[in-house]
Amino acid sequence: MADPNLRAVETPHGVIYSRNALVVERHELSLTPMTFVLSACLSLANCRPARKGEPDVQVVFTFTDIRHLAIHRLDDYPGERFSRSSFDEYVDEAGQSIGRFVLSTYDHVFDIAGRCEMTTRSDATIQRPSGP
Repeated sequence: MADPNLRAVETPHGVIYSRNALVVERHELSLTPMTFVLSACLSLANCRPARKGEPDVQVVFTFTDIRHLAIHRLDDYPGERFSRSSFDEYVDEAGQSIGRFVLSTYDHVFDIAGRCEMTTRSDATIQRPSGP
């Protein structure tokens, strides 16, 4: 059952789906002013529409003007059953963003109220290491 006040964020790579879509590489939290920067490897095969066969890319989520920040282990996030994708935003009754985002990565869920900008490092494509 999805929360009617949540919608999937459409990114330049499509809608991000799947627990495996984002693997965190680096993160940085600054308290004054409160900002959070998360660099991750994005599997394009786990976006909709899927771009199978294309290499993974490095994306950076920059959150500024943060009013609220909560970090949960993925399996402990109480709102998981309401998620629509791996990158959602809360909206008002008119469908306008209220500036609160839920970003689910391989291990954690970040619930952040503030401004968000997602960029792709065009100079860096990433190949994930193969399994055993």
